[in-house]
Amino acid sequence: MVASRFFKILPSFATAAELARRDRGCRDSSPVTGMSRRFLARRVISLKDRVQASQVAREFLAIMRLAAYGVKVRGRWRSGGQEHTGDLFCAARLTKRPVVRRLIRSALAPCIAGRRAELDVAEPRSTFVAATDASISSALLLKEPGPDGEKGVLLLGMEMGWSALERAGRGTRLFEDYNLVILSSWSPPQLHDFARLVGYSSDPIYVGISNRADDPTYELLAPTYTPIPLMACDWLDPAEFRPSPRSERDVDILMVANYAAYKRHWLLFEALRGMRRDLRVVLLGGPWEGRTIEHVKAEIRAFGVKQEIELPGLVPIQQVYGYMGRASVSVIFTRREGACVAVAESLFSDTPVGMMRDAHIGSHTHINSTTGVLFDRRQLSGQLARFLEARHEFSPRSWAVENISCHRSTTRLNEILRTDARRRGRPWTRDIAPLFWRCYTPHYFDPCDARTLGTAAEELYPHYGFRLIPPTDGWGPTPVTSQGLVRSAP
Repeated sequence: MVASRFFKILPSFATAAELARRDRGCRDSSPVTGMSRRFLARRVISLKDRVQASQVAREFLAIMRLAAYGVKVRGRWRSGGQEHTGDLFCAARLTKRPVVRRLIRSALAPCIAGRRAELDVAEPRSTFVAATDASISSALLLKEPGPDGEKGVLLLGMEMGWSALERAGRGTRLFEDYNLVILSSWSPPQLHDFARLVGYSSDPIYVGISNRADDPTYELLAPTYTPIPLMACDWLDPAEFRPSPRSERDVDILMVANYAAYKRHWLLFEALRGMRRDLRVVLLGGPWEGRTIEHVKAEIRAFGVKQEIELPGLVPIQQVYGYMGRASVSVIFTRREGACVAVAESLFSDTPVGMMRDAHIGSHTHINSTTGVLFDRRQLSGQLARFLEARHEFSPRSWAVENISCHRSTTRLNEILRTDARRRGRPWTRDIAPLFWRCYTPHYFDPCDARTLGTAAEELYPHYGFRLIPPTDGWGPTPVTSQGLVRSAP
C-alpha cells in the first residue's frame, strides 16, 4: 500500500510480535515490565494505523507525485519511449480532491490518445497479476461471438492475466471479437495494471467496481474503461448457504480475514478486553503479506484478551460457509480494501455484519438496519457487546437474496451489455450464461453452459494465444487446519 511506504520514513519501531517475543524471553523481568511491553506494543500498532490512514499524508504524497511527474516531463526524462505516467497513477490512488484529479486527467489526456498509448506500465502492481504465461485463472467465457459482428463476452474474476491479454490485444482480434468484463479486486484500483489495455479496444472494457467511490478514478482512463455498479461480492448463489436457526448457533463472533496488517485484527482484540470471558470467538484466515498466525497470536497476547480465540486457519470454502451459518455475528475491521466478499457471504448466511463507519470497503453500502451495524472507534467494546445482544433483530439473508444475488447481478450485467451493444449498432441475439462466485472464482450456474461454451473456450488459445484455467472450489488442495486455541497470558 502506498500509505505504508510513507510510514517507512518514520523512525522504526519493534513490531508487536517482536515485543511479545522479548517479553517471553525475559525470564527475570517483573510483571510490571511485561505489562509495559504489552502497552508499548498496543501503542505502536495504534500509531502505525493512524499514520497509514491519514488522508492529509495521502494528499501530501499525491502532490509530491504530481511534482515528480512535472519535473521529469520538463526535464524530458524518458524510459523506453514511455511517459512517466506511473507518478500520475500513484497520485490518483492517493487523492480525493477534485482539483488534483483534474490536474491528473489533463496530464494523462495526451498520453492516452491514439491507437496505443505510451504509458508507464512496465511494472505490474496488483497482487493478482498473473505470470507471463498463456493461462488465465479466475475467468469465464459467458458468450461466444456470433454472426454479423456480434461480440462474445469474456469475464475476468480479478485483475488476472494482464500480460496474456496485452499480447492478445497487440497481435490478435481479441477485442474485435469479445467484450471484456473485469471484476476488480481492490479500491482504489491499481491504474498501472489497467493502463496495460488502453488503446486496444474500440469498445469500452467494463469494470465491476470495488467501491462506488472509484468511478472518478476509472474516468481517468476513459474511454477505454466503463465502470459498472456490480462488485465481486454481488455474485453469490443463495442456495450455497445453509444458515442454522438462531437458537442453535454456537459461535458468538466470527471474523473471516487473512492475517495481513490491513485487516486490523487488533481492533477486535482491543474490544474483547471489555467483554465477557465466555464468548466463543473464531478467526478464519491464513498468511498474507508476510504476516502469519504467530503475528496474530502476538497481538492477542499484547492486548491481554481474556477469551479463548479459535484459529482454524485456512479451511475449505464449504467449512467457511458452515462457520458463517453458525455464527451469531460477523465482523470486519479493515479500513481500506476492495468489495470484501466475506461480508456478502455472512449476509447470505443470515449472519449480521459489523463494520467500521469510516471503512472504505465496497460492501459498506450493504450494511443497513436490516443487515448489521456500523461501529465508531470510541467505545468499540460496548458497541460490539450491544450488537451481539441485538443479533435476533436482524434479517440479512432476505435483504441479500433480494438485492445482491447472482441471479439479480447476471440480469443487470446482461442488460448493461445488451443496451450498450444496441446503442453502438451491434447485434445482440443471445444473452450471457448465468454465473455465480465462489472462492474468488466465477462459475457457471448451469453446468450445461460449460459444455455449450466449451468449444469456444478451447478456441481461445489457437486464435488469441491464451487459455482459461478451469475453476476450483476450495482454498487449495491441502488446507491448513487445527491451529488451535489461543489464550493470552494472565
